Amino acid sequence: MLERFLKAKDALSLYINDSEIDPILPEEWKIIECCVELLKPFEEATRELSSSHTLISSVIQIIRMLTQKVSDYLTASPESPTCHAAKTLKAGISGKFSTLLEEENSYIIATYLYPRYKNKFFTSLTEEKIKDDILKISRNTEDILASRTISPSTEERRK
Repeated sequence: MLERFLKAKDALSLYINDSEIDPILPEEWKIIECCVELLKPFEEATRELSSSHTLISSVIQIIRMLTQKVSDYLTASPESPTCHAAKTLKAGISGKFSTLLEEENSYIIATYLYPRYKNKFFTSLTEEKIKDDILKISRNTEDILASRTISPSTEERRK
C-alpha cells in the first residue's frame, strides 16, 4: 500500500495543493520511502512462506535472510527515520524465531537434509548435533519397523 502511495506521489501532491488538506512534508515522504525499503523483504518473505509450494527447509533460510536484510539496512542507514522500527523488527525476529532457529528439530533437520542449504546455515558443532539427531531418528524408525514385523510363527497362529 505504501508503494502505491509513493507511485501516486505526484497526483496526491497536486490534489493536496488544490484542497484544504495539510501537505505531506518532504520528511514524511522520506519516512514513507524508508518504510517501503525496510518492509520490502518482509513482503517477499510473506509471499514465499504463504506459497503452497514452500518447503519446511526454506523457513530457516527465509528467517535468516530477513535478519540479514534488517542488519544491512541498519548498517547502510544508521540515521534513517525508520532506524528505531528496524531495530524493533530485528529484535522481534530474534525473539520470535530464536527457538525455531536453535531448537526446533523438524525445521533444522529438514534444512540440513535439503541439498541447497546443507552446509550454509550451521556451525560444525551444530552440524554434529544434527547428524546425531538424524541417526537417532533413523535408529528409532528401524526399531519401530522391527517391532512391527510379524514373524512367520505369529502369522500361522492368526490363521
